[in-house]
Amino acid sequence: MIKETRLLFEALTQGSSAEEIVSMAQKELFNNPVLITNSFFRVIAMSSDIDFFDPVWENAKLYGRMSKEHNEVFSTDPASVRLFEQGSSFLYDTGLGAEIPRILGKIQIKNKTMGYIVIFQVNNPLTERDVKVSDLVCQALSVILTSTDNISFLSPSEALSRKDSAIVKPDKATDERAP
Repeated sequence: MIKETRLLFEALTQGSSAEEIVSMAQKELFNNPVLITNSFFRVIAMSSDIDFFDPVWENAKLYGRMSKEHNEVFSTDPASVRLFEQGSSFLYDTGLGAEIPRILGKIQIKNKTMGYIVIFQVNNPLTERDVKVSDLVCQALSVILTSTDNISFLSPSEALSRKDSAIVKPDKATDERAP
């Protein structure tokens, strides 16, 4: 994991944005679509080089957030306890991840949750190594997300016009804890 650590360290020391880290992770680390949200499940950045259908991805792309229905389904899944109470990434292949397995991870700093990462198994099978690399990406993103100066946002319509990656601006009027 020396290569991955070096890439992330270089990205941090060059002042990369959350969008740039997500794009780099998607292209150079996982070769699979990557999505990050804030702690309220609003999309911060997403990157994919392939069109695919997954209801969670589609909702994020269209509305800039996880849907209330998906959150309710996930909250009844035992994996939700693992995501919300543990700090490390894991492979999720039940419930919402049954058709397209994914890695879920928590982005946190000093036990404060900054957001979540989702890496979708679309181009390549996800491995235990990818789970460990996801933890490294979460650590790098935690540094960036502690400073809102490093986060730029796009509206959902601007996000839709970008195939490769997008950052979506939260709608303050509808920013709820459980969307």
